[in-house]
Amino acid sequence: AFWRHSPGSSRLCRKVGSMPVVGSADIQRMFGGLDVASEHLASFPVHHTGKLMRVQARVKAVAGNSLTAPFSGRQCVSYSASVSQRRHDSVHPPPLAFHQANADFLLEVAGAPSTLVHVSGQDVSLFDMADGLQVTEQVFISAPRTWRGFVLAHLVPSADATTHFGSCGELSPEGAPLEFRESALIVGSVVTCVGELTRSAGGRLQLQPLRSSSCQAEEASTRQVLVQEELPSKRSKSWISRAASWMALSHRSRELTAASKEGLLGHVMASDQPSLVGSAALQAQWWLDIPDYV
Repeated sequence: AFWRHSPGSSRLCRKVGSMPVVGSADIQRMFGGLDVASEHLASFPVHHTGKLMRVQARVKAVAGNSLTAPFSGRQCVSYSASVSQRRHDSVHPPPLAFHQANADFLLEVAGAPSTLVHVSGQDVSLFDMADGLQVTEQVFISAPRTWRGFVLAHLVPSADATTHFGSCGELSPEGAPLEFRESALIVGSVVTCVGELTRSAGGRLQLQPLRSSSCQAEEASTRQVLVQEELPSKRSKSWISRAASWMALSHRSRELTAASKEGLLGHVMASDQPSLVGSAALQAQWWLDIPDYV
């Protein structure tokens, strides 16, 4: 089979590439030296950073909670797969079959394998995948048995009978080649993820979607505090400090608008694109491959 990989040149990829990477030292500073051992302590104050952060880490499956990608057969924690007719007019046809699945997983932060970040699989949205994206063309009758089973198990209902029977015709021995496409977050891969880093009451680090509603509520609260500080009877800061606070609020508002336009809100974005991971992938490979007994 011939597999094609994404070049990673989308606007979203470039946007994420411009974001600074939050390293293990940054995480330790933000959350007070939190590590795996501290998760067993009684309680922590819930900590929301309230902004998007870019983390580079290796994907680690929760015990007994991994998935098998339907076409490549690789172990993963999230995948979407489709089968569609191939067209020559540059128009993407609706899929004949489609299915997606996800599982909760962990991120081993580059440079600190003991720092684990929990991610809910249902929050994840993949973009600009490289090794995780695989595409091939096969006539249905010549495709592997498991692939044919996928098509039959996940046929997408058609809007009308003509389209339905036309789709069925593609499954005949005389049918045209079909495009089998799979995008998966592979266990063990080094990835870049973007979301909001938080700490739960139990001390667990989590990467979750940044919601525009929560940001707007926080912004409104901050704005109200700044307005109160402008009152003559409550002025406790210099005009320089107050101006800096207003400028920071304005900058945050612009950042939120830009993130919304790029589709970075409401999901934990993840990619294994080499142009995003860069040398961090080699560093992560080095420390993650050291035997446990060293």
